Amino acid sequence: AWSATVTFASLASPHLPRLPRPRCPPRRRSAPDTAHTRSGLSPPASPRPSDSSRTNEQTTMSNLAGYVDRQVLVATQDGRIIVGTLKGFDQKANVILAGSTERVYSADEGVEEVPLGLYLVKGDNLALVGELDEEADKAQDLANIMAEPMGIIRH
Repeated sequence: AWSATVTFASLASPHLPRLPRPRCPPRRRSAPDTAHTRSGLSPPASPRPSDSSRTNEQTTMSNLAGYVDRQVLVATQDGRIIVGTLKGFDQKANVILAGSTERVYSADEGVEEVPLGLYLVKGDNLALVGELDEEADKAQDLANIMAEPMGIIRH
């Protein structure tokens, strides 16, 4: 009779029958790509990200850390210009801006500043993040600056 409680000692008992291990079918491997050896070319690149790309991502994140609690200008891929205080960011380069305003440029009128307040910009929409020189920015008369709006940024 079998007991409902099984202990490790009972599993190692020589009196229990040994059950065969289930056999898994062998893995099917695709034929190696040997076209590069016949043509004298180097083998195809590995699809996995290299260590250097991870290092670049870490370097980018550490560079953003220097801008925390500073006034920054953010350009998005859809052509928007947002100015605010960088309060935080994450590994996807999503940024949180406090006291932010969007600057809307026009060829006919001066720059219009639209208050946004606390604002989150997704990292996949960022094109540029840079520190803003507050003294130089205050010295600019934005009402007299006329410029074409920035278009969509493609890279």
